[in-house]
Amino acid sequence: MPESRHLGRGREAYEYGDWATAYEAFEQAGAELPLAAADLESWASTAFLLGKDDEFVKLLDLAHQRHLDHGDTLNAARCASWLAMNLAAAGAQAPAAGWLARTRRLLKGVSSDSAESGYLALAESMAAAARGDLAEVVARAEQAVTSGSRFRDHDLESLALHVLGRAELRRSRVDEGLALLDEAMAVLASRVTTPFVIGVVYCSVIDACRAVFSLQRAHEWTEALGRWCENQPDLVAFYGDCCVARAEMLVLRGAWLDAADEARRATFRLAQWTAPRIAAAAKYQLAEVHRLRGDAEAAERAYADVAHQGGVPYPGLALLRLQMGDADAAYQGLLGRLAETRDPLRRARLLPAVVESGLAVLRSEIDTEREEILAELQTAAAELTSVADAYRSPALRAMADHAEGDVLKARGETAQAAAALRAAVDGWTALGAPYQVAKARVSLGRAYLAKGDVEDAEIELAAARSVFAELGAKPDLAALDEVAGTGPNVSGLSPREREVLAPLARGDSNKAIAAALGISERTVERHVSNIFDKLGVTSRTEAAAHALRNRLV
Repeated sequence: MPESRHLGRGREAYEYGDWATAYEAFEQAGAELPLAAADLESWASTAFLLGKDDEFVKLLDLAHQRHLDHGDTLNAARCASWLAMNLAAAGAQAPAAGWLARTRRLLKGVSSDSAESGYLALAESMAAAARGDLAEVVARAEQAVTSGSRFRDHDLESLALHVLGRAELRRSRVDEGLALLDEAMAVLASRVTTPFVIGVVYCSVIDACRAVFSLQRAHEWTEALGRWCENQPDLVAFYGDCCVARAEMLVLRGAWLDAADEARRATFRLAQWTAPRIAAAAKYQLAEVHRLRGDAEAAERAYADVAHQGGVPYPGLALLRLQMGDADAAYQGLLGRLAETRDPLRRARLLPAVVESGLAVLRSEIDTEREEILAELQTAAAELTSVADAYRSPALRAMADHAEGDVLKARGETAQAAAALRAAVDGWTALGAPYQVAKARVSLGRAYLAKGDVEDAEIELAAARSVFAELGAKPDLAALDEVAGTGPNVSGLSPREREVLAPLARGDSNKAIAAALGISERTVERHVSNIFDKLGVTSRTEAAAHALRNRLV
């Protein structure tokens, strides 16, 4: 039977990466004559890349049957393995288990010395990952790596290396895991692999790097994935993942408006099986940009959309509550979320916000148990340090140094606080994260104020102000005014603390100050304690002298 002209066009378009044309041509060819199994597999690949997951499953099943019709058991088993892996990744565990059983049956009695046995091992590794059996994940993935290398099946080798790398990261074997991910990417870069395998490995490696806060790696691979996606204008699969990863990196780099554009672009083309996840992730990055720039209403709507799509709006939503002045709600919400979270890396995403909101509670007029909260914050900072030690990520280390410094400063250990906060400034600077640098500089400025080092405090706070202004971080600029005060000298006192300082300098008692300001005597005591801390004094007399000398009253 002569070949259809559409079939030749489909094969050519597939070779050049024109997925939409290839899909259409294969579809027209398939309407004219029965397609060979290899052409059905190519057609299935185009369906996957165009986001047509149901069509991918149907076409790959048809290829599997066509291989069986021609007595090709090994290739039929390979198709069955792909179906098992695809369905498992989409969360369809029962159908995935069925195809896994089908693969085992096909390979029963067949020599285990084949690449197809490696695909079975890879599918079994992914099934074990869904069960949380890391030992089995590693054992099967190692088997698949060996098989892929031996039979020069680079799809299998790259996929298995990345599965093995992710498993090692979950076992806290960070160096080993990252090295395996790098090797998986090297296979992609230097050897011919199937297009959708390239996308799968790219996206999964980027996701793993982001999860362990290996931000430089995530940035580099995101740029590479972006270039790959841009060369395929019809691509649907992986497009949303790429945009979200780019948006997150742009938020970190301080390019907030560009990040918002990428987040919006992420939802233009969504594959069926990734739509809710990508939509939630994109909305979260958009919400973060709104929050950081001070558009509270837009941020609140976007965080609500995250939750509606099944995503997690924390810690951003709590930080929005903090920004809007409800420190206690932010802090309690984060503590509740933390209690529900077991994974140490996911907890690490919450812990800096726990410390920030808890410190805001201590600075507010809410009557709280100061030592109890300080103990909670010290525990949070210590946990973050432990995670940073385990994963050795520069970003985690900067986060931990910042949290530790803030807690030390709250406990009055200002010299140690300044050292930790200086390390945080240096860490974020090395990572090219201007907003985090500025936030750490504000904390460092506070620590210098508490030590009585006004000149160094002014330097740090002025540097932070410049960055906040350049980024358009309006809420942080407003908060900085409270730290710096409005007079010519930096005091570090909030407006309410300055109100308390004036009668304190006149010699009024706490009871008299409370009556005059209409607040509780206990709240006055807390303000006086904060004033001593920020001015670096130990008595009311010293506070009065400092206030008069620096024209604070």
